Amino acid sequence: MSGVDRATLPAPVEKGIVHHLAVDSFTDSHEEILQLKRLFSRERRRFSGIILDVTFDHFLLVHWNQFSDESPETFINRTHRTLLDNRHFMPPIMKRVVSLLVQHEILLSYRSLDGVQHALDRIGERFSRKVPLAGSLAEIRANYNQIESGFLAFFPELHRRFGNGMFTPRD
Repeated sequence: MSGVDRATLPAPVEKGIVHHLAVDSFTDSHEEILQLKRLFSRERRRFSGIILDVTFDHFLLVHWNQFSDESPETFINRTHRTLLDNRHFMPPIMKRVVSLLVQHEILLSYRSLDGVQHALDRIGERFSRKVPLAGSLAEIRANYNQIESGFLAFFPELHRRFGNGMFTPRD
């Protein structure tokens, strides 16, 4: 986390960072994810992890009831409160991103593919150089069923391994 001395963070915040890094490492090396990345054009493949991350948020909302008895709105509102309550630990750019995320209810906008593309467009704008995230919706649509199948194969494994009560689980 750039701009923050992690040694000064409270133990629960540091534990959350370590957990997040473990999830990222597991995801980035998972065979299902590596196969899905190959679906994207040569131009976008380098950024396919970002595209898949946001698209997986879409599929999580589409299939939410398979993973939680809690509503996505309740979960996201609780997440927003946690983020806002802990802004003082964040570097300035992250504070800005969190404020926009909450103010515009960006996570719930991922229910639609238009919301996914809007998010990818905004992410692309944050890079100092041009990245091919704008217009990636055509590739998502072209591979929608394969990406959805990949999500449904991958996410339950991720959830079993790292969920730790993230959701109110389904019995």
